[in-house]
Amino acid sequence: MKNKYKIIWLVLFLNCGYFASKLIHFENIPKPDGPYQVGSVLNYWIDESRNEWYLDDMSDKRNLMVQIWYPAKVETNKNEMFYIDKMEQRIKYISKELEVPEYLLANIKNIKSNSFYNAPIVNGYFPVILFSHGLGGMRTQNTIQAEALASRGYIVISADHTYDANITIFPNDSVAFNQSHIDSMPPKDWLNIRNKQLEFRIGDISFMIDKLEELNSKNKESIFYERLNLENIGVFGHSYGGATSTLSAMKENRIDACLTLDAWFLPLFDEDINKNFNKPFLHIGQISWNDTLNYKKLDVFLKNCNNDYYKYVLKNAKHLDFTDIPHFNSLSQKLKISGKIEKKELVKIINEITIDFFGKYIKNQNPFDPYRIAEKYDELILLETNY
Repeated sequence: MKNKYKIIWLVLFLNCGYFASKLIHFENIPKPDGPYQVGSVLNYWIDESRNEWYLDDMSDKRNLMVQIWYPAKVETNKNEMFYIDKMEQRIKYISKELEVPEYLLANIKNIKSNSFYNAPIVNGYFPVILFSHGLGGMRTQNTIQAEALASRGYIVISADHTYDANITIFPNDSVAFNQSHIDSMPPKDWLNIRNKQLEFRIGDISFMIDKLEELNSKNKESIFYERLNLENIGVFGHSYGGATSTLSAMKENRIDACLTLDAWFLPLFDEDINKNFNKPFLHIGQISWNDTLNYKKLDVFLKNCNNDYYKYVLKNAKHLDFTDIPHFNSLSQKLKISGKIEKKELVKIINEITIDFFGKYIKNQNPFDPYRIAEKYDELILLETNY
């Protein structure tokens, strides 16, 4: 009898992928509600000025896969892009980062974005926002915000930070795996390596701005030729991408404002935290981190902000609630990957803050009333501001 049950469980286990494909469905990401439809293109760029530091011989140049979202004119017969390309190659590495079995993620490949591949750009002159993903993340992990911004007349650009993304897949199908898990190192070595990573990630941000300048002024074949307002540039990022965004805004003169989503400030050197920072800054994150030093570093940084700054927290939110993950399936909540905050409310809050913040400080159009937004949502708390 026992052997009979063992056989039944074995059959069930071997068919997990089949059952998952039939029973576990993922929703498409919420549609943006701006006046424009959204186009998107994917680029393979090589930074000839930098060698790749992760490789043993360090002779290869820095290679990046870069995605750009923009306001578009779309024909009615066009189909939206899938959220993730080449999912068959990615699923193993995404499941590793999320620490869930691959079979539970089988249908991620069916998720569609609201972006149309290579659609014509609308006439206009558009400000630029850059996005930086977290460790083990990917360029599309905050497509909800990218599309929301593009639908309101921004150009949004994001790269897979090579060797920090869960996997980067290049046009010839060669790959770069995540090599960023170094938490077993002694603290001093850990901090030095993390800062070396940050240097490369900041270099990616600056390189993308360089490329946009080239597309805008020199490349007449590009759809972005004379379409970019590079006098107004914002940056935002999640987790390690929040640290990347903060340091990029600190060191890159072409960036005008910075927003961070549950940013990971621990890798920042104290000398950077203690520098005067004179650009608009907003942080929104979970109420607390297990490592309390993270928010202590943020609070020190805010004390050195000489421009408008805002610190929001969201009740019942977890770290990955500040990405697209909670909006695909309630499974993320059941697996405790995401928190208990209702997902429609979650996307409203993060989108409204992102759109209004950049609307004020990049477009110089929208009013940004931090108190009104906090009063509007029960889950949202404005902890600190000098506004």
